[in-house]
Amino acid sequence: MSLFRRRLLEMQNKRYIRFEDPEVKRICIENWDKDGDGELSMEEAAAVSSIGTKFYDNPKIESFDELVRFKASQLQAGMFQGCKRLKYISVPPIPFGIFNDNVDSYERVRLCGEWKRIPDYFFWGSGKRNLKVIIIESGIPPKITNISGFFYGNHTTNFAKIYVPNNSVEKYREAAVWKDYKEFIYPLSEYHP
Repeated sequence: MSLFRRRLLEMQNKRYIRFEDPEVKRICIENWDKDGDGELSMEEAAAVSSIGTKFYDNPKIESFDELVRFKASQLQAGMFQGCKRLKYISVPPIPFGIFNDNVDSYERVRLCGEWKRIPDYFFWGSGKRNLKVIIIESGIPPKITNISGFFYGNHTTNFAKIYVPNNSVEKYREAAVWKDYKEFIYPLSEYHP
């Protein structure tokens, strides 16, 4: 088998992360592309020990849904400090508040996978004045407190809609704390970006 063909087969067998935002891809490739192929594989993402401050004060980043491909242990609170254009982000279950930053440009935050608990001070900082949508994939409502940052007074932060799995809407509307905000909880099938 030729070297070219072997390399082609290796590339086909690797699972690469497809980045929507070119600036996020540039940073990830620059820092964690160990094999130098210009792509970030799932294996390379899993090998990252810490994302640290690589995204601090970046005025170009608008979307980072691929963050869910990184391990929770690689993330840290406030890791997007100063990213004034970051609108869309997806995160894996984490035990701390990641949105403790001064970013008020978030429009949609997606909590991927099953969350047992949403940490206190999960959203905190500038008020998240542009937040419109929170998507929670957990079929079972995660435990939450009023100091999570999801809620402000008698409504959600910035009156954001919370979308949950269709067959879990009533579970959320009846669960502790969530039930106090049931008018903001919608089935995921009604979400249209």
